[in-house]
Amino acid sequence: VWTLHEPSGVWCRSMRLCNGSNAPLHLRRCLGRFVFAPGRYEVYSQRSGWCDENQGAWRLLDHGAIALGCEGGRTCQGGTPYAVLRDCDSRAGIAFHVMPAGNWRIRVAAVTTGPGADSPPFAVVELGLADDRLDLVLAPGDCVDLPDILIQPVPQGEPHLAAPALHRYLLDERLIDAKPAA
Repeated sequence: VWTLHEPSGVWCRSMRLCNGSNAPLHLRRCLGRFVFAPGRYEVYSQRSGWCDENQGAWRLLDHGAIALGCEGGRTCQGGTPYAVLRDCDSRAGIAFHVMPAGNWRIRVAAVTTGPGADSPPFAVVELGLADDRLDLVLAPGDCVDLPDILIQPVPQGEPHLAAPALHRYLLDERLIDAKPAA
């Protein structure tokens, strides 16, 4: 289910996976996947640790992959469930957030388009439930809710300019019970 929070421009993708078969289903990987046109990209991510939270940096995505995740079941230990993909030429950016209930994974890869050094790679973003040791068994008729994925534009490709829109979304949609009564 895709929903747009119009005041903030934040999209939310919610997924429930149900086993409609007559046999158990072994879930070992189930990530959202977003593919971007060939180009020159960079990725912004944040490391996080005790007394050293949310320290961000940009990395060029010219080959290979950048894999992000949490450590030891702690949502923000090691990194935050957030990454920005930015086009190096136009500076257009898009942010991805995983709203985890447990371990999470974000992987951003440069996928080559063919032979030749002059062919820029596609950017592929995969994110959601961590899959490094995942072996979830769904009995027939069972369902599992996957982590919501938030996607938002990043004005001028600068992450700090996207923060107010994310805060507006979170206040309106996620922290409803925390609001004072009118």
